[in-house]
Amino acid sequence: MFEIINGDEDYGYIDGVNIYSSETGAWSHKGNGWGNELQLVDSRGGFFKGILHLMTNCFKILAVDTQGKIWRSIPLLETMCTENFGRNLLSSNLTFIGQSRGQLYYINMRERDLSVLSVWILEDYGSDEWIFKYNISTSQLFGEKGLGFEQDYALIAIHPECSLIYFVWKCEGILMSYDMERGKVCVICNAIERLYDPFLPYLPYVPFLSGSARLEA
Repeated sequence: MFEIINGDEDYGYIDGVNIYSSETGAWSHKGNGWGNELQLVDSRGGFFKGILHLMTNCFKILAVDTQGKIWRSIPLLETMCTENFGRNLLSSNLTFIGQSRGQLYYINMRERDLSVLSVWILEDYGSDEWIFKYNISTSQLFGEKGLGFEQDYALIAIHPECSLIYFVWKCEGILMSYDMERGKVCVICNAIERLYDPFLPYLPYVPFLSGSARLEA
């Protein structure tokens, strides 16, 4: 478990990280190992290879491991960045990160065409080389254009073993999946009410496999 500590009440710059260890049952504090004057644009992060990944306001992804020993920043390509209302800031409403098939995925709304999502992968995690993978239009997802990321629909998760993304169509209250390779949309269930609250009632399930691995050994 991670807790990001902000050292500046006015600007919210990252001061450090508190990390909870399930092995020791204790918290430990680690000072900021990324550098000064960094702000998160989204409290949600992607957990990949035992490392937490977070979006920042300076066109890069921050990464820290569960022991606070590995601190890394992964720059984004200029074509991956979307400015927020003309300011030199990434918008938390326009980006999503996750992992699938052993690769880190980055999804963002295109600045010139807000009805299109672009999907990128960090094919070699040891490098900073991003590769463009897919374009997804709202007409493919919903049969219409002009729907806004987070305003009208929200991404929930990426399947860890196949090219599926899960999202909610808020105005219709529908939980759906989209196969990025086949271009196929599937309705999973209808919610009781339409979802306008920013806090959605869905969380991705992440299996804990270390215990079963010890039992099999």
